[in-house]
Formats: sequence, C-alpha cells, structure tokens
Amino acid sequence: MNLYSRGDVILVGLNSDVSPKAANPIVRPAVVVSSDTLNSNLNTIIVCPIIEANGVSESRIGATFVHSDIMGLGKNCIVLSFQIRSIDKNRVTRRVGSLPEIYLKQVQEGLIAALEIE
Repeated sequence: MNLYSRGDVILVGLNSDVSPKAANPIVRPAVVVSSDTLNSNLNTIIVCPIIEANGVSESRIGATFVHSDIMGLGKNCIVLSFQIRSIDKNRVTRRVGSLPEIYLKQVQEGLIAALEIE
C-alpha cells in the first residue's frame, strides 16, 4: 500500500529515535520527490526539505519559492532541491498537503541541475 505520493508535503521527525512518538521530536516539513512506484515498494521515501522563505520572494535554481497559501504550511516557503534525503517512512508524523504540479516541476528541475542529470 502506498501511504505517500510524489508531491505530498509531510512533516518529518528528525530525532535519532526513528519513532515519530519520541520525546521532544524535532519536526520539519519536506516534500516527497520519489516516484509512486518506489514509494509503494520501499520502506523509505526520498524528500527535499522545506524552509521558511525569510524575505526571499522568487525561485532560484535548486530553491523553489512557494507562496503561503499553496502547501498548507501557512507561510512562504522554499523547497531545497539540493538537500535530498532518503528517510524511513516511520519518521513521517503526518501529511499536511500537496505541492501542485507546476511547483513540483520546478523542484524536479532543481534536482536535475543539482545532480547534473540530462
């Protein structure tokens, strides 16, 4: 069963303890960038972290700007395509939204640039 799909915006527990119920969890948003085929066949997913925009108001290569009303996070954010992580699905605390395809394509372009994939 596929719990997470490409483009899902999720909250990820970053503690050393894999359990999402760990005491004082450090939780950060991320977007799922792995394919739905991988997501349904592995216990891991590939994500790019999401950070607060802090004055940035446009996308750059490897950093996709997303307006506050798009993802369900309530603030302007940047998806960092150059900070790719593979995480265990047990680290996901919840799904909070999804990234529209137009933004997902920008993230994908950032991944292509970061990895020099033609």
